[in-house]
Amino acid sequence: MSKFINPFTDVGFKRIFGQEVSKPVADVASLSRQERMAYDENLRRYRDTVAVMEGQYLEGMEKGMEKGMEKGMASANLANARKMKVKGYTSADIAEITGLTQEEIEAL
Repeated sequence: MSKFINPFTDVGFKRIFGQEVSKPVADVASLSRQERMAYDENLRRYRDTVAVMEGQYLEGMEKGMEKGMEKGMASANLANARKMKVKGYTSADIAEITGLTQEEIEAL
């Protein structure tokens, strides 16, 4: 079982909102006042849930992209430092250009 609840399934909806999914309403105008209030409340909850989930998804994507960029830059710095070391650059020059520490350069 997934550790995340899918609110778009009957089971997920019931676990989140504590009630069954409302059956599709063909004509909202024909609902009684009490049914309309319940319908509007369920619709509001659904839209709020979707909005929060979309926001969390976008935030997660942004964090993932940042993390990926950082890893890519670190990898590129190490690769460049290796090439510079082979070409005979001093450790001080490599550190200044790549931003790596002396210990990281010596470990290459």
